[in-house]
Amino acid sequence: MKIKIIDDIQNKIVSTLDESQTIKRLVTYMTNLPLGAKDKVNGEWVYQPDIITSIYNCDLPSLIVGSFVDGINNIPKVRIFVYPVTGKLTEDTTLGDNFFNIDVLVPKQYNMLVGQGARRNSQIGEEVLKVLDTIPFDGLGKFNFTQYDYSVIEGGDYTLLKLTLKIDSSSVVTV
Repeated sequence: MKIKIIDDIQNKIVSTLDESQTIKRLVTYMTNLPLGAKDKVNGEWVYQPDIITSIYNCDLPSLIVGSFVDGINNIPKVRIFVYPVTGKLTEDTTLGDNFFNIDVLVPKQYNMLVGQGARRNSQIGEEVLKVLDTIPFDGLGKFNFTQYDYSVIEGGDYTLLKLTLKIDSSSVVTV
């Protein structure tokens, strides 16, 4: 049961992110105003309604359980990867600290939000922090983001924001 809680934590993270309209809009609408109702692209108005479908349970998901692997990007789109990195098992029925990474991968041509003074991966990162910091994770532990890393990958075609999430599960009893 100690390892099963890792799946429970990962599923809770993914389902919580999949409920965020802001995250859905930022990964779906490749415009300069993805949070707006519409934006002009090549002189034409593009309407951007709220997204009611999952970005996880679909044919080409943007929210992926598992780690980023170079070469996965045959379709230029924004993706978020959620996966466990390391954890500590204890001798009793509790867990120690567990660490997850949340990788935000953005095609370079879509990262800068022109006229907004912001980067798409930073806005997604801020929303991830906000969403995961504001909900209760009863029975799974205390969540705390501890680190971030920016990098450029795949020959400079993608930007990667890696957020490290620490889960203190020492108070969680596993049986």
